[in-house]
Amino acid sequence: NLGMELAIKFAIMNVIWVSIHFLWLWAGVTLHRLDLSDRTQFAINAAMALSMLAVVALAVISQQ
Repeated sequence: NLGMELAIKFAIMNVIWVSIHFLWLWAGVTLHRLDLSDRTQFAINAAMALSMLAVVALAVISQQ
């Protein structure tokens, strides 16, 4: 059944997507609790931003 297959795949995709976002949120909260210096916090934020840009770049490249 195509409808059932699509529903299962959609559910699996959302479980993965939500899990990744909760892990990302947990990482941010954990880093905030460490009470790091402003310079260190900026470096971590920059690294996280570059990581997100790299994922977007990989997604764009994979579509070509």
